[in-house]
Amino acid sequence: MRVPRFYLNPIQSSEDLIIDDAQRVHHISKVLRMNAGSKIELFDGLGVGVQATITTVKRNKIECQVNSIEKHSKEMGRCISAIVPVIKKDAFAFMVQKLTEIGVANILIYRAELEDQSVTKKKNFSWLDYAIEIACLACEQSGNNFLPICTLTSSLPKALTDFHKQFDKAGLVCLDTNNNLPIYEIIEQLNNNVAVISGPESGLSDNELAILKKSGALSCSLGKNILRAETAPIVAAFSLMR
Repeated sequence: MRVPRFYLNPIQSSEDLIIDDAQRVHHISKVLRMNAGSKIELFDGLGVGVQATITTVKRNKIECQVNSIEKHSKEMGRCISAIVPVIKKDAFAFMVQKLTEIGVANILIYRAELEDQSVTKKKNFSWLDYAIEIACLACEQSGNNFLPICTLTSSLPKALTDFHKQFDKAGLVCLDTNNNLPIYEIIEQLNNNVAVISGPESGLSDNELAILKKSGALSCSLGKNILRAETAPIVAAFSLMR
């Protein structure tokens, strides 16, 4: 039976750890019905993994004894980032979940010019907090020990600026349904740091496309079929990892 995994950051170098996140405490104690003596795995999203045993289950916290600590290393290969828009909530969750599962390093979220009205109406909703929580849960489920760095910006140009601050010589790949160049034909032109850029349900605006062209982004397609807004960046990111 697989040992349940949970995100905990920071993980201190000690014999005892405490889980006090309300959602995870509830899931461990009420949903999984784990108690003292149950085995559990914890990870910090930065490569540290811990095998532990629950010693005490309380209403608002769970205490664990550390059995072993392991430092994981990232696999060698391209570092893939995804520059993606805010889209409808369920689709957004699916997109962030799958990008995390395949191992994308950064998820830069932007507000698109052709944003769906159902998204625009959610004025008080925290898309960044939602993305981080979805990414944490995806890491727990998939076994990925590295949590992607999630950020939220007000526009595509701002997301591009933030990306270039992190990666000076990184490549940009723009998904464009009007372009017939297959993504696999540009792979050899890319270096080890690449960002995949995709648009919302209504596509990128003319202004956004012009900005991307000016930025030197390589435009390509994923084939003759038009993929959904939540699916396209996942397929593209996975294609460029190999």
